[in-house]
Amino acid sequence: MAHPGLPLRAALVAVFLLASAGASNRILAADAPPKKAAAKPAKGKANVMTRDELRACMDERDRLQEVRNQVQRENTALNTQQADIKKLDAEIDQKRVGLDPADAAGQQVLVADVARRDEQVTAFNAQLRSLNEQNRSLEERRTAWLAKCDGRNFDELDEAAIIRERKRAAGSAK
Repeated sequence: MAHPGLPLRAALVAVFLLASAGASNRILAADAPPKKAAAKPAKGKANVMTRDELRACMDERDRLQEVRNQVQRENTALNTQQADIKKLDAEIDQKRVGLDPADAAGQQVLVADVARRDEQVTAFNAQLRSLNEQNRSLEERRTAWLAKCDGRNFDELDEAAIIRERKRAAGSAK
């Protein structure tokens, strides 16, 4: 004789399995955070520079490049000056080694060479301080430019128009 509760048990197990299979999908779906709509800018283009802002940024970038080139030229000149001072130091050291302590004229030449070297070192140090100040100023301006202009969107048509304006201005200046 068959057990009367067996078909009922099988039916309950089947219902439980089906329900739990569907429930797990709902549970997984409920665990995921709700998707937020992407924040859309009010106009469609966020942080877009006006043509005047773009022109100002391009002008400042060009000025910064000019200053940077000038600083590099001065740095090259200082490197040459430093090499001349080192060469003079070596000459003074050679004269000092070969100098007879009783040679008054040789001592006078050596003192004059040392005085000339000291003048060059003083001038070099003054120029080096000036160059370091120019570098600091350049870096401050560059940092300000980055904060104001870098990473901002602009219309490429505005950029092309500004470049055309510059070419026309350069052509009329000739």
